[in-house]
Amino acid sequence: MTLPVSLVFQVLTRNDPASFAVIINLWSDAMPTSKEYRHRANACLELAKEANDIFARTAMMELAEEFNHAADEAEGPRGGRLPKAS
Repeated sequence: MTLPVSLVFQVLTRNDPASFAVIINLWSDAMPTSKEYRHRANACLELAKEANDIFARTAMMELAEEFNHAADEAEGPRGGRLPKAS
């Protein structure tokens, strides 16, 4: 299920941890690609820039960090590159 980033932001600005957890679970597709994770991280950073509420800004920045970490994990130890042929 794809959720609009604006909806995620609206939930985060309520400072409701239960709603936050539901959104994260819905926003997490089964095995997104590293590109999708990076896209989500960038969207979170853009929302953090626009946030007036410090808690929402911090949450979006932390979420962006988690998405970037997930992208790194999805790319594997070699950054998604294939080993060099010998």
